[in-house]
Amino acid sequence: LWQHGWDPNHGDISSAWTFIYTGIANINRILQTVEALEPAPSDLAGIQAELKTIRAFYYFQALDLFGNVPIVTSFATAEANPTTKSRAEVYAFVEKELLESTPNLTDEVSGSTYARMTQHAANSILAKLYINAQRYTGTAQWDKAIAAADKVINSGKYSLEDNFFTNFQTENAGSKETIFAIPYD
Repeated sequence: LWQHGWDPNHGDISSAWTFIYTGIANINRILQTVEALEPAPSDLAGIQAELKTIRAFYYFQALDLFGNVPIVTSFATAEANPTTKSRAEVYAFVEKELLESTPNLTDEVSGSTYARMTQHAANSILAKLYINAQRYTGTAQWDKAIAAADKVINSGKYSLEDNFFTNFQTENAGSKETIFAIPYD
């Protein structure tokens, strides 16, 4: 990896692709299932927003790691070899998904929102997307990056831990720094 001598069959590259697109397929499947429920869940908009934000997170990773990638939003009609979209198109898709979903996400920070997508997690992804906008689209988006980061910072819900290692403890659900976590056991 350090010498940039890999191909699509390299284990780390293949694993990253598989992780991202397995996540996307799972989100598409869950969205299809939830949207077909009768009666619809009372918080359908919130559920859809959280799932689409997770999918946007996966697409952000695909955009950042691979550049031009396919965008698949349906589980039922997924193609075997979907058309690849340009980096700018993937960027626009991620931005749209996040901007549309954020208002329907919670801004609560508590044990019940640990490891869930919140407005703060969505704005953090947006900030990272905008920081790299010039690379992805050819146009810098510094003001948008600042605005998205400021939403998280100015929420007053996060702060730096006194002890750097607090974030890396086995039980870190109480960390004041963690905006989005993926729990492992």
